[in-house]
Amino acid sequence: MDWSTSELELLGKLFLFRGLSRAELLQALERVPRYQRTYGKGQTVYTPQTYERSMGVLLSGAAEVTKENEPGNVMIVSVLSAGDAFGGAALFNECEDYVTTITARTEARILFFPQAAVSLLIQDSRMAENYIRYLSGRIRFLSGKIDALIAGSAGRKVAQYLLSRLEGECVRLDCSLSGLADRLHIGRASLYRSLDSMTADGILTRTGRCIRVMDRDRLALV
Repeated sequence: MDWSTSELELLGKLFLFRGLSRAELLQALERVPRYQRTYGKGQTVYTPQTYERSMGVLLSGAAEVTKENEPGNVMIVSVLSAGDAFGGAALFNECEDYVTTITARTEARILFFPQAAVSLLIQDSRMAENYIRYLSGRIRFLSGKIDALIAGSAGRKVAQYLLSRLEGECVRLDCSLSGLADRLHIGRASLYRSLDSMTADGILTRTGRCIRVMDRDRLALV
């Protein structure tokens, strides 16, 4: 398979291939089974019932990750863009179903690495360490989500959520504030009051969907 420069740059940033030279990346890609699929806007990639034990990487386009908490109540978990991966944490468990639904938001081209391919890749100690680091990050992320759900007050839930998603000083929301309120199981008015209060206290600032944390220590005490 011929890879474009942009595709190689994208894959080189994937958690599994970090630290590899371009030559090593090409060699790794050529020695394992993989396949590509293109999905039209609105087309389902994975559902809890239709899931292939493969890790997907978006080469182009965007996809939405949702979870149905109860019949008719669908929550947006995240939005994936080019370079993002999914399914990596579900490769080696014994569950037959997938925990979320993934739907193409736009036309999306996805590269899939079957479980057998990842097994071959992590025979390299560098990629094994990368994979362990990724799984550890997922555990930390999910722990933060649990903390947010059991935090108690709306302000505390918002603070725990922001801390769990913080990258540097910024949290970039992948949904609307209404969607975030649904995700945190709090009222929209409560969310707005919490954010306004933290802004007034100088803990954070907001510009569009970018929330910049100005005082991490104070946010942790909310």
